[in-house]
Amino acid sequence: LSYPAPAGGAVITLSSSNPTVASVPSSVTVPAGATASAPFTVTTGAVNSQTTVTLSASYATVIQTANLTVRPAVLYSVYAVPGSIQGGLSTTGNQVGLYGLAPASGAQVNLSSSNSAVASVPSSVLVAPGSNASPQFTISTTGVAAQTMVSISARYQGVTKSVNLTVLPASVSGVTLSSKAVMGGGV
Repeated sequence: LSYPAPAGGAVITLSSSNPTVASVPSSVTVPAGATASAPFTVTTGAVNSQTTVTLSASYATVIQTANLTVRPAVLYSVYAVPGSIQGGLSTTGNQVGLYGLAPASGAQVNLSSSNSAVASVPSSVLVAPGSNASPQFTISTTGVAAQTMVSISARYQGVTKSVNLTVLPASVSGVTLSSKAVMGGGV
């Protein structure tokens, strides 16, 4: 307010031009003698594209407005768990994460591998509407002769994030003898 609220306070009516995208409480009260209300919450919804919402506050005959821009979720990260695996095995604890929530249609995140002959990924994974993380997906690997670093990439809304997965060659885990003692000169 441009002047202190009267005795009993001033009830300010709030509204949103698009409550599905940004909703506000119906009103806030400025305490008597004060010029501002306590902070209030603006609750936003997930959007497919950047959306501007006009928020309005009215008291007596005066209306003030402010624009709020709600942005769509962006790709935050891609995880490969574990970060190294023996060739020929699969890793299943892999996910992508969003900063923000997926829109009503979900968020289709494209996946790729820098060396799909060694480590292959599904072409995409869907982050469910209202969620900020994908279901876990599988990375399948093949045997390698030497340690091989493969970059796993995720792409959504023009943003790409990558993580390295190390594929390890098979190693000898032990030697087993069929007999602990043999006669010299025998096979």
